[in-house]
Amino acid sequence: MLTGLIAQSSVPLSDPRVRPIGELLKCQCGCPYTVGSCDMQNCHFAEPARAKILSLLNEGKNEKQILDIFVGEYGLKILTKPPTEGFFLWGWVTPWIGLGVGAVLIWWVIRKLREKRPPATVETASTPELDRYREQIEKETQDF
Repeated sequence: MLTGLIAQSSVPLSDPRVRPIGELLKCQCGCPYTVGSCDMQNCHFAEPARAKILSLLNEGKNEKQILDIFVGEYGLKILTKPPTEGFFLWGWVTPWIGLGVGAVLIWWVIRKLREKRPPATVETASTPELDRYREQIEKETQDF
């Protein structure tokens, strides 16, 4: 039974060189996994990709050459991480710019909230009626 199971898997990940390179490539079968971690049985993309990686490694190609071959065939969408050059550099830089702008904005708001403001002054109008009420209030509160 064990030999039957071994014979069914076309490219086992027994070669330790295949998985690290497979982890850098997205599986194109529709799953959210990489070529190195796709666990769909008889995956139409991962298994042939693993076999291709293994054959390219046996030919003496290095990791960069193998990735370039896959990018040439499938485009940059095959990579799990966008390259850090050209337009794709914005994907790496934009979150840091957003964090910086947010931190400055929070600092500015806190500074404005903590800023001491002079107390509001109330100007009192003096009219004969108002003076009469004030006198009455003074007389009534003196007894307390």
